[in-house]
Amino acid sequence: RIKAAQSGDTDKLAGVKFHTEKMVNTQESFKVSAEVENLGTVTMNDLKASIELPEGFTAEPAGDMSKALASGEKTTMVWNVKAPEREMEDKI
Repeated sequence: RIKAAQSGDTDKLAGVKFHTEKMVNTQESFKVSAEVENLGTVTMNDLKASIELPEGFTAEPAGDMSKALASGEKTTMVWNVKAPEREMEDKI
């Protein structure tokens, strides 16, 4: 979840890229990573990340989910995700 910047908040901007496997089988575990880059002009203190998943999926952080990023710095946050036991009707 990323909080939207307010008009004029160009000093507080972040870029986020998500990475995961394209196809997942039921009950299979996989990693989801988010690369976060501080595009603003000030340090992002206490940057926190969370992930929302479809019903039945579970996720556990694979490391520290609270960071500080100086302007121009990048970090990667990773979650270990497990698919549900049943098959999903819709593809994700």
